[in-house]
Parts: sequence; C-alpha cells; structure tokens
Amino acid sequence: MNLIIQVLLISELKKALDHELAVVAAWAIHEGDSKNSVAKAMHKHPSDLFSKRNLIGSDIQRLCAAHDEMEAHPDDPAYDIIPVKLHDGFVYEIHRQKYPHPAADLT
Repeated sequence: MNLIIQVLLISELKKALDHELAVVAAWAIHEGDSKNSVAKAMHKHPSDLFSKRNLIGSDIQRLCAAHDEMEAHPDDPAYDIIPVKLHDGFVYEIHRQKYPHPAADLT
C-alpha cells in the first residue's frame, strides 16, 4: 500500500475518533461527570483540554451547550434534534433521549 494512502487513511481515522471522543466526553459531562474527571480520563490537564485553542475541547464545549439547550426546553419539539457544527465543519446531531440512555443506572 502506498505510504501516502496510509497517511490519509490514518488521518481520516483520527478525525473520526476525535469526533467520537468529543461526543462521548460531552455526554459524560452532561450526565454529571466533572470536566476534571473527563480530562483526566483523556490524559489531559483540564485547563489545556478546555482552552479555546484546543479543538477537541471546543467541540466538547459546543456539544455540552447543545445538551444544555435541549434540557432547557424539555417540551419543545424544536429542540428534539440539535445540529452541532464541530471545529472541522462536521455536523453532529444531538437527539433527545426519549428513553433512559443505555449507560444510565437503572437500579
């Protein structure tokens, strides 16, 4: 396989992983985990992760804001789906949970 193709493939995989990491981190914060614990799990210092110059941190903040906006309008169907534009132009849609999230404690 051509090395350039490998580099491009790894770059695309990293970008997809960064998107998923931001989504899961934002959900964890939304569900009550602290920003410090999320940063620690990512092996980052909170002040570095959530600074304006950190691209994943800014994506996490955008996603958290969308979760908060949705929660602020629990009965408004206009907030059932909120598109969030990430730093690289990728648009992720946050969907209102109509049922408990699979990770929720159901005991």
